[in-house]
Order: sequence, then C-alpha cells, then structure tokens
Amino acid sequence: ACDIEILSKSNKRRVFERIAADTGVEYSMMIFYDNQLDNMMDVAPLGVRCVYTPEGLTKECWEASLAAFAQLSPEDDNQEWEKALQEFGVSSGALRRRYRW
Repeated sequence: ACDIEILSKSNKRRVFERIAADTGVEYSMMIFYDNQLDNMMDVAPLGVRCVYTPEGLTKECWEASLAAFAQLSPEDDNQEWEKALQEFGVSSGALRRRYRW
C-alpha cells in the first residue's frame, strides 16, 4: 500500500502526474474525491478514478467507492468505473455529462 497526501492549489492534473512519477502507481489505481467538477475534468482523462463529492466526502461515499474500486481491474475504463459506482449508489456526478470519455 502507498499512502500519499499532497495538498495543492495548483492544477490537479499536475498533482496526479507527480504522484504517478514519484510512486510508479498507475492512474487507474488512484481515486480522486473532489467537490469541483473542473478539477475532476482535469484529472479524469489520465484514467484516475474520480468521485464527485458536492457535499464533501462522507463515510458512506468513501466505503461505497472503495467497494466499487475493488470490482475493477486496472484495464477497465471510466465507463466501467461509473457503472461500478452506480451499483453502490455513488456517482461521478455531472462529470460524465460535461466531459465525454
């Protein structure tokens, strides 16, 4: 397991690029929780699994997204991620409507 916490006001895409470079962890093995769709739109094209949290991250959302994540393989695309999230009652929000993957 690899635990990294980076708090940054810079572009979130650069943050995830740095994490990947520093750790060697594939983007598809990362989860990004955010309440701002524009940040998610920057990160999603990398293959990072995004979870929209407009009201903040709740315990229920955390647990459901981890359960959804456990069902996927690294090769699964963002459409499979969204399906898995929906099975657990979590969504990537309006991200899919605003950003087509």
